[in-house]
Amino acid sequence: MSDEAILIGGSSGVAGSKQYKCAECDVDVWIAPSGQRTLATYLFPMRILCFICGLLSIASNPDPKIQPIQAEQLREIEQHLRRN
Repeated sequence: MSDEAILIGGSSGVAGSKQYKCAECDVDVWIAPSGQRTLATYLFPMRILCFICGLLSIASNPDPKIQPIQAEQLREIEQHLRRN
């Protein structure tokens, strides 16, 4: 598999999330504001996948490169958990 970039969306969204479709199975996924900024600024095409398709993509890659969670993403998750 190539070094393609994927962004894994969630099944529910934090405040400011936008709905997209999984590029593999067409299920609805939510991308948080931090992910939307990544999509807007990333230099190469990025596929949006649901959690299951994302895991399958990672599992089929012999050497996946997974980016660590960013501080902005943690803040979004913490805010979401406080509200719910």
